[in-house]
Amino acid sequence: VKIDPAVYPNQWDFCELFERDAPVEIEIGYGRARFLLAAAEKHPDRNWLGIEYARGGVLLAAERAAKRELRNVRVVQGVAETILAEHVREQSVAVAHVYFPDPWPKNRHHKRRIFKPPFVAELRRVLVSGGVLSVATDFSEYFEKIVPMVLTGGFTLIDMPDDVDDEAFRTHFEEKALDRGETIYRARFRSPA
Repeated sequence: VKIDPAVYPNQWDFCELFERDAPVEIEIGYGRARFLLAAAEKHPDRNWLGIEYARGGVLLAAERAAKRELRNVRVVQGVAETILAEHVREQSVAVAHVYFPDPWPKNRHHKRRIFKPPFVAELRRVLVSGGVLSVATDFSEYFEKIVPMVLTGGFTLIDMPDDVDDEAFRTHFEEKALDRGETIYRARFRSPA
């Protein structure tokens, strides 16, 4: 289930990569892959691609997906912006999930945040017409920057749900934040038609 960009150096043909034709959903920065694997299990009719920077997270997700025999999951290690730009074809993704990205709270570290206009533009490029971007964070200041940035990037706001539809779809980080009594900020956006 692990993709090596060195073996697949060009833009990926998802039908070839997953060995079937189905809508593709991407989770960026999946950590322990709780959401990715639960969603893949509940929605076997979809292909799920996880992009994670940490090598340990990729190995853990690949191992867990193999153990559960989830043939609709692929994981790749790397910088999300680079993976999207170099390997994901234009309008090939139905839904992009970005949950609890590192907020880099210190001002001098804001440049390390994943949500920047070029990242939003890359998401817009890879999402199909009318595709969905789903975002969640427990850091209100970051959320207040993400929403207008995504809207400026050409997306429209669908809603700001209070919770997930199924508790199994909560990330590990979300569970910990809720245990601490923190508020979770969510938004779903639609890419331009």
